[in-house]
Amino acid sequence: MKKKTFAAVIPAAGLSSRMGNFKPLMPFGETTVLQSILHLLKAKKVTEIAVVTGYRAEEMNYALQQEDITILYNGAYRKSHMFDSICMGFDYMKDRAEHVILWPVDIPAVTEETVEKLLCAAEKSEGVVYPVHNGISGHPVIFSEAAYEKILSHDGREGLYGALKKIQAVTEIAVEDPFVLMDMDTKEDYRLLVEKKQAWERETLMGSRVTPFTFTCQVSLQYGEIFFDEKLVYLLNFVDRLGSLKKACEEMGIAYSYGWKLIKNAERRAGFSMLCKNSGGIGGGGSTLTPSCRQLIGSYELFCKQLKTCGQEIFSGCFDWYRR
Repeated sequence: MKKKTFAAVIPAAGLSSRMGNFKPLMPFGETTVLQSILHLLKAKKVTEIAVVTGYRAEEMNYALQQEDITILYNGAYRKSHMFDSICMGFDYMKDRAEHVILWPVDIPAVTEETVEKLLCAAEKSEGVVYPVHNGISGHPVIFSEAAYEKILSHDGREGLYGALKKIQAVTEIAVEDPFVLMDMDTKEDYRLLVEKKQAWERETLMGSRVTPFTFTCQVSLQYGEIFFDEKLVYLLNFVDRLGSLKKACEEMGIAYSYGWKLIKNAERRAGFSMLCKNSGGIGGGGSTLTPSCRQLIGSYELFCKQLKTCGQEIFSGCFDWYRR
């Protein structure tokens, strides 16, 4: 197997206990925290990506099913540390890439210009490359093959910092990007990060900085009015997993009456039932998806995936002049 020049490992197994919300799937711009990182990596042609999951793994699996990445599961996420997830990612990538980009999931606002500088420097490095802003080192960090063993053989003391101290070949790249230092451990961190990122983007549009646009699309099916979209697919997949519309609504944090209304509206427009209700018994009643509903979800998700691929190619062709 020919190794990729670059691969990426994104540790995202933690409980997000200080935040109170699940950090990887929190909104960020027009997408989520995790997907904003994935989209930037892919824009820089980094396609070998592993996300290490743990807490709320099934929800992560669903959110990432169209991303064409590798998902590694850290089953000991409640007792382990982030460094354990890092080692899991490096062990997977050690025979797949010449360089590994380590990108913590709670640092989502790094600019494309910074990533480009780091990638260029890493191609000449035999150790570690990391960004420095105002004299302080930040993320993401890029490791060459020569440094993999230092990570994998480290005993875990002081976590990643302890492993980095064993690596002699270090390249520091000075950047004007403050986001290499801005993580989001608390709600206040998140609020400040979003505000600063929005201000940065406004300055970009006014011409004081040059960063690229991004491409996103949301697909809705319409018959007279919108009746089938990503939110409904999310709800139906929860019903499929939990076997109950009530439990699915609770999991999504929406009222049962609202979820029921979404499904009934879709049934009227589509012309077939979405759910099959099971009568009660020893385990009580519940709901399952009808074959027609499963087929509709499958067609919708396939269309979204293909549209995203084609759309990205068209977008790159139309806006390539702005990226240079």
